[in-house]
Amino acid sequence: MSKNIYISGISDFFTKTIETSFYVRNIAEKQTSESKKRYLEVLLQDSTGTIFGTIWEEYMEAEYESYMGKVVQINGMVIQNQDASYQLIITHMALLDEYLYSDYVNGISEKDTKSYLELLHKYIGAVKSQNYRNLLHHIFTSIPDFETLPATLKGHHNFNGGLLVYSVSVTCLAKYMAYSLEKYNLNPSYSLPYNSDLVIAGGLLHAIGTVNMLKPFPEMKRIPESIPLNLHELTMQYLCRMLSQNDGFSLTEEEESLLMHTIGCVYESTDRKPMIREAIILKNAIQLQGDVSRLEYFLFSNQDKCGSVFDPALNNYIYIQKEHTDNG
Repeated sequence: MSKNIYISGISDFFTKTIETSFYVRNIAEKQTSESKKRYLEVLLQDSTGTIFGTIWEEYMEAEYESYMGKVVQINGMVIQNQDASYQLIITHMALLDEYLYSDYVNGISEKDTKSYLELLHKYIGAVKSQNYRNLLHHIFTSIPDFETLPATLKGHHNFNGGLLVYSVSVTCLAKYMAYSLEKYNLNPSYSLPYNSDLVIAGGLLHAIGTVNMLKPFPEMKRIPESIPLNLHELTMQYLCRMLSQNDGFSLTEEEESLLMHTIGCVYESTDRKPMIREAIILKNAIQLQGDVSRLEYFLFSNQDKCGSVFDPALNNYIYIQKEHTDNG
């Protein structure tokens, strides 16, 4: 069956009853805080994004909770919440037997995947240290389907290929920050070159623990064995395992310590402060990338508005430029 309505265009059907198909990413029974009325909260997905749906208890069926991870045909109405986000009130769901898989994969295209993989290996090739370069090459050629992994499940880059995009984006940003500082932050008294190898290696590897943490679409879930550890711990665990293999990348003690320190400072705490400029650069590149990505989400969510807009979910104002709304 051909899919006729996508999440990216769901606003066109506001207040209307629709019949279309989605992938069920998550489904959970809940109840209202005041009346204790039961309902199912459903997270639906297609190739253009995600949307939440609600099935009130009078429409709940026993088999619905088994639909997680499957494609379903739904009947429901499109509404808006108090925060102006769109949602579905679902009256019926049924399993769909025939569908086009690509309609439901929320991820980057084959063309973009190829481009980002080329960038990834371009950065690896730019590393002058043979030890760091061999380590990066070994890691990124040994991860099965790295290009399909999300960076998060519900946060930034929560789509297939998100980890690849995020890793390359952060590395690019950190590299150019280091380049700009080295070239234009002139001090006539001294000149201290930056270690670009450390910036690149740290940028590409700072979230590598994700490969042992998340599964891509269609499962899109946390790997159970990873739950006792956070991303930083999983990353350090992964790196220690790779370094112990000593497969053509026998890092010196100094190289290993500096790499671990640079990545460790991304997760800075009171007892871990940057000792080198490269660690400061990477930490700030990640912070900048995260702040911009979060603001982009709210700008996109309010793209049908113009001027200064108060977003309740952000609890702050954002500004929508008129030319952006005119250009769609």
